[in-house]
Amino acid sequence: MLKTAQEMLPRDPDPAIFSWLEHIENTCLILLFLISSANLAAWLMPAPGWSVLIRWQPMQPEAALAALFSTLCLMFLGTGQTRWKKWISPLLAVVVILLAASALFRFIPNFPGLPVLLAYTEQVAKPARIDTPSAGAFLVLGFTMLAMTVENRIAVWLSDLLTLLLCGSTLTVISSYLFGKWSLFGAPAAASAHCGTLACLVLLTIIAFLRRTENGIFSIYTGSGNGGKLARILTPILILIPFLRETSQARLLGVSTMPAENVTALLASTAVVISIALLLYLVWRINRVETEIHALAL
Repeated sequence: MLKTAQEMLPRDPDPAIFSWLEHIENTCLILLFLISSANLAAWLMPAPGWSVLIRWQPMQPEAALAALFSTLCLMFLGTGQTRWKKWISPLLAVVVILLAASALFRFIPNFPGLPVLLAYTEQVAKPARIDTPSAGAFLVLGFTMLAMTVENRIAVWLSDLLTLLLCGSTLTVISSYLFGKWSLFGAPAAASAHCGTLACLVLLTIIAFLRRTENGIFSIYTGSGNGGKLARILTPILILIPFLRETSQARLLGVSTMPAENVTALLASTAVVISIALLLYLVWRINRVETEIHALAL
């Protein structure tokens, strides 16, 4: 039975937020299945009908397989746990780990790797291997999903830690791709990751993050109290500030006539002002809550 607004404690999840998160998660799963299936089919079934997609160059088959298996694993984890689902979810997570590890260890001499059976033809060139940063993100994702299949206190904390590491890995891949595309550090860099791989990693990270909001430390984001509201407001700002600072610094150093020390001092001062503004807002909200509690106590 759902609690009313008056009965809910600050740590209790907000039903309205959970409803929105469920819609977001289902949408991400559908997009993931379509993207990974279409790209994998372009390699497995080369035909004239795929000419448009092939000209666009499908994502690496290892990445497409890892994304598809990750999608299926998360789909099984999100439904009722029957006997066969309890062993197929860890199995799919292990397959993702093996695919990512095969790509990561391909630089080791005489390492055979994990074979991927594809139909090479004259129309379809031999596919490139998945880039190392994306493979690392898929490896972390595989271990995250594997930890989610275990139900105990240690597994909950391990899942939270791996999810945080997954978010960092995906941010690294995305920011590296964008920095190279925007030519922030000189000439345009060759894209190391496929845009389809990036899209799959972002969607998979979103789903993994949303799953961890059901329990564990990330459940603070679904709380109905002031802590949950503050977390939802401040997290996007705290994520954007470092990247905006680095982007601005690279741009100003490239086009500005100001000395490098002046540019650095300006951006550092701006970061300090924004940090203080966030601190003042946080303290103001806490003081407001304390005032309300004091009034209720009296």
